[in-house]
Amino acid sequence: MINLSMEIPTAYLNHWSPWCDLDFALAHRVLEDKAYREHYKNRTTGRELILDNSMHELGFPLPTSDLKRAADMVDADIVVAPDRLGEVENNRQWFHETYDALSSSYCIAVVMCGQDAEARRNFLTDVCEADVLMLPFREPRLAWFEENRTFIRQNWNRIHLLGVSELAELIAWSMIASTEPFHTERQVKWSVDTAKAVKWGLLLRHLDDGSSLRGAPMSSKDLLDVHSLSMDQQRVIRENTHILRTSCV
Repeated sequence: MINLSMEIPTAYLNHWSPWCDLDFALAHRVLEDKAYREHYKNRTTGRELILDNSMHELGFPLPTSDLKRAADMVDADIVVAPDRLGEVENNRQWFHETYDALSSSYCIAVVMCGQDAEARRNFLTDVCEADVLMLPFREPRLAWFEENRTFIRQNWNRIHLLGVSELAELIAWSMIASTEPFHTERQVKWSVDTAKAVKWGLLLRHLDDGSSLRGAPMSSKDLLDVHSLSMDQQRVIRENTHILRTSCV
């Protein structure tokens, strides 16, 4: 099973957060939006919160200092170290900076990267103290996982999928999550975040209509400012969330 989290507009946090198994908050939004910040700060006791570095929304990751400020504001459980696709050396350095600064207070997540199999394995070896391994949706992450399955099995019992690529891929991950033995003493916990239920729901499109889920016309950053939806839009978003949850089982 994969636990579901969603990127949700501030205006609908109270409505849609209960549909999710955990929270996925964006650090830049925590810093700039009081209502957004207060929602996550006052979440149900024990509900896990992942604080993302906002790379996908801003085009650059927030630095460790800003991540710490945001994490302190909402009492985050997991902080995603700064990362950029393909920038192996920067990602390695940013992870270690974040780990050294914040690991006494928070679990630190690292995003897998590397231009080839050797680079990816070297990167994983260098960051194996990370509490959470994250897999980026813009890369062939199923193949990356398979080539490093044994090493990942030995080092991580918490894995998160950054975004949903296609439903078929999510279902493939769900099968891995339900069958992969990993640690014998404790169950591996899997999770995923996505904005696709909302993005496509705004267009009254269902996620299981057979078309590609890529290329939604609204950016993840703009989605956060959606304030008014029709009853039909809200209905399709609810149905899309159900489709996602079904795919995660």
